[in-house]
Amino acid sequence: MKRIVTAVIGSVLLLVSGCERKEVKVHARHHVPDTKGERTVTRWKEADLKAPGYGLIIEQEAAKVSATLYRVEAGEGFVIKEKASDGKFFPERREMVFPLFMQGVLSVEDWVSAKGSHVVVPFDAQSAGLLQLTNLTGELRDMARKGSYNFVRLPSEALPSILNTSAGGK
Repeated sequence: MKRIVTAVIGSVLLLVSGCERKEVKVHARHHVPDTKGERTVTRWKEADLKAPGYGLIIEQEAAKVSATLYRVEAGEGFVIKEKASDGKFFPERREMVFPLFMQGVLSVEDWVSAKGSHVVVPFDAQSAGLLQLTNLTGELRDMARKGSYNFVRLPSEALPSILNTSAGGK
């Protein structure tokens, strides 16, 4: 009887251990392409600010672009006062749109079509990488006023020590 129990237990253990093993075949010619491109983050600030103004943080990974418009302090560095707008990138129009004072119930497209105040920044994600650009020009589109913003890219090596992230979560 002990032999039968031992044989059954051994068979069960072999069967269970055999089920856990999965054979993986690797072919030398099979290569899974890296779908994740290099992520670039740049910070932009209005040139020659004497009073608080606007700044941008733009992230690009391949053709995917995201951007945020902030109110920033004048002077050196990129000190955030408050978040002004989450931008939306329109690759077919080659521009980023930052709605101003938009209520959360509307989409960016609805806000723009309703002639809500917004800033448009031309940007072609395919033509040049963010690190090659030095200037971006934004245009205020508002029924009551006109304006333009000349954003200059800040050097990336200086950013970690001067970036104020405490106000970034607003």
